[in-house]
Amino acid sequence: MAAAGEVGMDLARRSEPGFADEVRRRWVEANKEAFASWNAYVEKHGLPLEKYRTF
Repeated sequence: MAAAGEVGMDLARRSEPGFADEVRRRWVEANKEAFASWNAYVEKHGLPLEKYRTF
Protein backbone atom coordinates (compact mmCIF):
# COMPACT_ATOMS: atom_id res chain seq x y z
CA MET A 1 0.00 0.00 0.00
CA ALA A 2 2.85 2.36 0.79
CA ALA A 3 4.35 1.86 -2.67
CA ALA A 4 0.98 2.50 -4.31
CA GLY A 5 0.60 5.73 -2.37
CA GLU A 6 4.11 6.84 -3.27
CA VAL A 7 3.41 6.58 -7.00
CA GLY A 8 0.04 8.31 -6.70
CA MET A 9 -2.32 5.37 -7.12
CA ASP A 10 -5.82 5.88 -5.81
CA LEU A 11 -5.81 3.78 -2.65
CA ALA A 12 -9.61 3.78 -2.56
CA ARG A 13 -9.44 1.52 -5.64
CA ARG A 14 -7.00 -0.95 -4.13
CA SER A 15 -9.29 -3.94 -4.45
CA GLU A 16 -7.72 -6.53 -6.71
CA PRO A 17 -9.81 -5.74 -9.83
CA GLY A 18 -9.46 -2.00 -9.29
CA PHE A 19 -5.73 -2.31 -8.70
CA ALA A 20 -5.28 -4.46 -11.83
CA ASP A 21 -7.28 -1.97 -13.90
CA GLU A 22 -5.14 0.91 -12.64
CA VAL A 23 -1.88 -0.93 -13.38
CA ARG A 24 -3.16 -1.83 -16.88
CA ARG A 25 -4.22 1.77 -17.55
CA ARG A 26 -0.83 3.11 -16.47
CA TRP A 27 1.02 0.49 -18.54
CA VAL A 28 -0.96 1.36 -21.67
CA GLU A 29 -0.37 5.07 -21.09
CA ALA A 30 3.37 4.55 -20.53
CA ASN A 31 3.69 2.49 -23.72
CA LYS A 32 1.39 4.37 -26.10
CA GLU A 33 4.33 5.68 -28.15
CA ALA A 34 5.59 2.13 -28.66
CA PHE A 35 2.11 1.01 -29.77
CA ALA A 36 1.91 3.88 -32.25
CA SER A 37 5.37 3.09 -33.59
CA TRP A 38 4.56 -0.60 -34.03
CA ASN A 39 1.24 0.20 -35.72
CA ALA A 40 2.99 2.55 -38.16
CA TYR A 41 5.59 -0.13 -38.94
CA VAL A 42 2.90 -2.74 -39.63
CA GLU A 43 0.94 -0.33 -41.83
CA LYS A 44 4.06 0.39 -43.88
CA HIS A 45 5.67 -3.08 -44.00
CA GLY A 46 2.96 -5.56 -42.98
CA LEU A 47 3.37 -8.18 -40.28
CA PRO A 48 6.93 -9.55 -40.06
CA LEU A 49 5.93 -13.23 -40.32
CA GLU A 50 2.78 -12.79 -42.38
CA LYS A 51 3.91 -15.24 -45.05
CA TYR A 52 3.76 -18.04 -42.46
CA ARG A 53 0.16 -17.35 -41.39
CA THR A 54 -2.27 -20.19 -41.99
CA PHE A 55 -5.46 -18.19 -41.41
